Amino acid sequence: MPPDVKPVTVSQPESWYNPYRLKFEGTYSELSLGENAPKFSGAGFQASVGRSFELSPRNHLFIQPVFRVHFLKSQNNDPLSIVHFGLEGGYELQIIPKILGAYIYAGIGSNFFSSAGVNLESNVRRALNNQATLALEAGGGITFARGIFHFSGGGQFNPVLEFPHSQPGVAPRGYSGRGLVLKGGIDGANLIHWLGKEFPTKSSLKDWISGIKLYALADSSYTFNFNKPANGENTLRIFDKRADRPMWNYFEAAVERPVDEKNPLGFRIDFGFGENSAVARAKSSFSGQYYDLQQFYAMLRLPIGKGLTIKGGKIAAPGFENIESPLNKNASQSWQFGLGQPYTLLGALLDYPFSEKLSITTGVFNGFDNVLDRSSGLSWLGALTVNWSDNFSTAATGTVGKEGERLRGFFDTYTTFKYRDATAKKHEYDRLTITADYTYAHETAGGKTGAVDWHAFSLNATLQFVKRFGIAWRGEVFHDPQGARSGTPQTLGETTVTAVIKPWDWLLIRPEFRHDRSNKQVFVTDTSKINSQNTLALSLAFLYGY
Repeated sequence: MPPDVKPVTVSQPESWYNPYRLKFEGTYSELSLGENAPKFSGAGFQASVGRSFELSPRNHLFIQPVFRVHFLKSQNNDPLSIVHFGLEGGYELQIIPKILGAYIYAGIGSNFFSSAGVNLESNVRRALNNQATLALEAGGGITFARGIFHFSGGGQFNPVLEFPHSQPGVAPRGYSGRGLVLKGGIDGANLIHWLGKEFPTKSSLKDWISGIKLYALADSSYTFNFNKPANGENTLRIFDKRADRPMWNYFEAAVERPVDEKNPLGFRIDFGFGENSAVARAKSSFSGQYYDLQQFYAMLRLPIGKGLTIKGGKIAAPGFENIESPLNKNASQSWQFGLGQPYTLLGALLDYPFSEKLSITTGVFNGFDNVLDRSSGLSWLGALTVNWSDNFSTAATGTVGKEGERLRGFFDTYTTFKYRDATAKKHEYDRLTITADYTYAHETAGGKTGAVDWHAFSLNATLQFVKRFGIAWRGEVFHDPQGARSGTPQTLGETTVTAVIKPWDWLLIRPEFRHDRSNKQVFVTDTSKINSQNTLALSLAFLYGY
């Protein structure tokens, strides 16, 4: 009998490589606009979040969305701001595992310029200010200490940067602005991993892609105004402005990869076009009169406590109402939302759930509905959500920060109660929903303007008779004592009743009656102004995924 053969146990190497990336880097940048044009240089900041995919234990491919802000100055000390959004991909080699690595990368994205203070001839300044260009980038770098520390450098090109033909000595229209970007910083995900917090490593690219969700909507409406205004407009309406023709309000396509314990990396992109974009688009931001990249952000769930999620980019502001009318209870948006609250924020937020009943959000952003406006400075946001029970919840948001020369504080809170009877539980809808929403904002004196504030309160109720038919009611008071938001010192009130008909999941039909009133004569008729306005509207929306 041959001797027993004992199995040989091979020890597995320590798992040290983390497939997720969360990089924070300081930058130094130079930008040349032509042989005789001003040259700009200065510091900045970059953040990126992404994922690596293993080819072998030492070889990896990676992809990461990137956000970068440059604060440059010319030889004449003129400021130039550049906001960069992009997508980078590359190859990484672990030369000495845990000690030294190297990588190369290439990327594509957009640069958005702000040069209102640049001391150039006015036509050149206007050409450069608020211009969006294609940005191509390539470079390489090295990593140290388990990939925690990164240093890199690369070139960036703006092939469609435009200037007037007539300006002598300045780059002609279509010139490719050339830039140099040096970066150095830390990878927060690798640092957390080194400290003993394990990221999931078993999820595959297929799993990640299968979790991507798609959304789309198309929304149009027609409003009849009983005042028959001579200018064809519904006075003081923010989105449903026209009273003389149908409105093509909003057409949106969105893609989202939510985060969870198995797949910590996610993103959200919302692109919309239509007449709502003329109102809701952020200043100086990848948008035009009738289109807007409403949301563009990446997120990473860190294995800290119950899961700390960091989110960065352009984000819809938290609140009860939405830019997309079909996602609201009523067809028309309230003044509380349209006049009193921000639409989108550019910044970084942290979300943390203490429990199923309590979660918080905090972070910084750049002004209200701004992207490149450096005059605003950074603002702080804090939000709290409390789920008292399955049927009762409260959400509160507060912000404070500069708006030009003024300091603005903003607070909004809404409480929602839901009720389901036996029939509603069976068919999975709420029989009755009631929400009370209060907003307060204050701006300090600044420039030539004194201190201002505004208040708003709304009560919203929805009674769902059956799953596909209900009635939504809203009552609202908007107090604008200095006319800071409405243009006239006044108190506005409105009552809205909307029939909500949803024959299929993809079709939403909403007839609506709305009565507006003010303590001033501000509503336009065919011959004069009066203190009230009545409208009858029909909204039609097509939905996918929502």
